[in-house]
Amino acid sequence: MPWEKVTVGGGEIAGGIAAYATAVLSWLRLRPADAVYATVLTVMVTFLPFWLSIPRYLLGMYPLFLLVGRITSRWLYLSMIVSSLVGLVIFGLAFGRGYWAF
Repeated sequence: MPWEKVTVGGGEIAGGIAAYATAVLSWLRLRPADAVYATVLTVMVTFLPFWLSIPRYLLGMYPLFLLVGRITSRWLYLSMIVSSLVGLVIFGLAFGRGYWAF
């Protein structure tokens, strides 16, 4: 299926990059306790023999949402909103047509 490359491969890689970026940025911008939490969660999720459902684990990484809430650049904020809406439409249509992760 064409969607499996995006949902299984691309989603895991994007989630891993987001997890490591959150861990690094949390040491620079958040409290040490939040940074430790983000780092431990990133290590626990990505040091598995295979990456599976990493974007799902990012929902429990609250420092990610703290960092997103601190974005002050209007262009970065708008680009995140637009990319989220495009993803919602694309994956919503895929779900409606029966093409989903597995």
